[in-house]
Amino acid sequence: MCTTPEQHTARHFYDRPAVELTPEEDAERAAEAEAAEARRQRDDRLRDDWTAAREVRRTWLAGLVDSKTLPKDAARWTAATLLTPMRDYYGQRINATDLLGVPEDADAAEWARKRPGKAGHVAFAFALAEVESGFGRYGWSMPAAGTVPYLNQLVAWGYTLSHVEQIVTGAASAADEDPAAVEATEALDDSENTNQDAEADAAAE
Repeated sequence: MCTTPEQHTARHFYDRPAVELTPEEDAERAAEAEAAEARRQRDDRLRDDWTAAREVRRTWLAGLVDSKTLPKDAARWTAATLLTPMRDYYGQRINATDLLGVPEDADAAEWARKRPGKAGHVAFAFALAEVESGFGRYGWSMPAAGTVPYLNQLVAWGYTLSHVEQIVTGAASAADEDPAAVEATEALDDSENTNQDAEADAAAE
């Protein structure tokens, strides 16, 4: 009869005693976990920033499409874009009618037929919509091959990139603080300091 079965019986993986760590190893693991959590929070923030930037960009594009005169190289860019296969993400598609401002209850084809002078604008809006529809929610961290040239083209047409869009083009780093966020924090601190000074003055009176 075995008198020490605990030494000879197979154990489940999770029943094994935890490995004791040295203080240095424990501190290293804690630092790694803290860094991983910081990266996760950064990625979540930038994902939300990318989604917000998309709405700002599309509003700007609608204004560009609505302009009386399109950029000089719009026709060349439109032709090249329409001949380039685009990816489409579920739930991310934007229609050319959204950029053209076609009423939702209107017949888009009839709307276009009544505006023959807008044919170039329609093609331009369609090409823009095709590119925009290829931008997924995680586009800031996994951009499509044409994302950087597209954003740089918008800059050439007068668009101002947001911080997260600058990360995609390489003009900024994900490790950088968002200038807008820093400015908002500083403004809030200044406001709080002003209120505290006012309260202190009132108490002194």
